[in-house]
Amino acid sequence: EKQKKHPAPFPEQLVKNCIQLTTQENDVVLDPFMGSGTTAVVSENLNRKWIGFEVDKTYYNITQERIGVGKLPI
Repeated sequence: EKQKKHPAPFPEQLVKNCIQLTTQENDVVLDPFMGSGTTAVVSENLNRKWIGFEVDKTYYNITQERIGVGKLPI
């Protein structure tokens, strides 16, 4: 997947397939290494709740941009 803000982003289709195969709508998806937030974006699009952890403030900010400012607690 082409994304210049993170060195190794997951392709959204790969994440989508995994989430659809292992969860149902309104389930919670856990991403312990959130990176640039691909799992969060796909979870939102598939009507899943999500929890993610990221220690790098740069990637945290990228996820905020992708999901929408104000949705992510620190």
